[in-house]
Amino acid sequence: MKKIYLFITVFITLTLQGQEKNSLHWEISGNGLTKKSYLYGTMHVNEKISYHLSDAFYANLLSAEMIANESDPETWIDVYKLVKENNSSDSSRKFYSQFYLNPVDKGTINTLFYYNSNALFSTILSGSNEETADFEENTVLDTFIYQTGRKYKKKTVGLEDAKESILSLLKTKDHKDTDKEAETNRIIALKALLKDRNMNSVMNDYYREKNITLLDSLYKLSYPKHFHDALIVKRNEIMAKSIDSLVKKGSLFAAVGAAHLAGKGGIIQLLRTKGYTVTPVFDVLTQKGISQKKTIEEYFAAPDMAIATSQDKMIQMPLNKKIMDFGQYITSPDYIMAAQLILAGFL
Repeated sequence: MKKIYLFITVFITLTLQGQEKNSLHWEISGNGLTKKSYLYGTMHVNEKISYHLSDAFYANLLSAEMIANESDPETWIDVYKLVKENNSSDSSRKFYSQFYLNPVDKGTINTLFYYNSNALFSTILSGSNEETADFEENTVLDTFIYQTGRKYKKKTVGLEDAKESILSLLKTKDHKDTDKEAETNRIIALKALLKDRNMNSVMNDYYREKNITLLDSLYKLSYPKHFHDALIVKRNEIMAKSIDSLVKKGSLFAAVGAAHLAGKGGIIQLLRTKGYTVTPVFDVLTQKGISQKKTIEEYFAAPDMAIATSQDKMIQMPLNKKIMDFGQYITSPDYIMAAQLILAGFL
């Protein structure tokens, strides 16, 4: 028991020592850069909590020459196909919305990109309706940022190869935890941090408070070390390396999950280690920012389309060039306008 309390005490002490300012928005400068770039921590949901934005967010997003997401949304179809090939089982649980105290299995990993047919794309591209408009935005924040880049003809890039990341996660299914004591301590420390609260609720609270340090701690304790390394640590290194390369070419606005920002192995510290000055951006939302958001959302970008044919050969119609074949119907996600077209036959 003494070892457990010592583990919790040491963990809390290290967390406080490495604490960053409460901010999701960070400026990247120095190290020979002639233009400032920006890093923003998102949540992969379309609840209004993820749109906890400011005038500076819209100003820096619109002024950037390049827009980067964790991965290029245009490649997500390929990732979907890869995961489907690895496991044909269906799951209705969203990966980021669950709280796991046990080792993560292959089926759980698959829910990162595959659950309930094309529900992934429905969630990413979905708009709010009358019932959800009070607490949901038109699309996931990551997608909104990507859309802005595409609408305004900026260079859009992915900071990592989505296929490589998912393959790395799939490999963890064969890992066997040998340090049972460490796993026990992790679970006890997690319960102490949660204080009988639901993980989603705690995560939302930390995000609302912009407390990236506690978000980092929450993720460290939520998964076994080998899985956290694959999900967060190794991907941080890849994305920080990409940011380092991109900011030397021009101004960048990079959006990553908020859990990737803080900590010794977080992107902020990794960039500082590379010689950059990374400082928090503090600002408020005024009518100017609200107007800029509305202008971005209402901006129409003509889609790139091609003729597609239904499975029964009865219907032909133009769809976006990237399509997904679900057998009974074809769906064509439009990431720029946050919509999808579905083509089904008669037979």
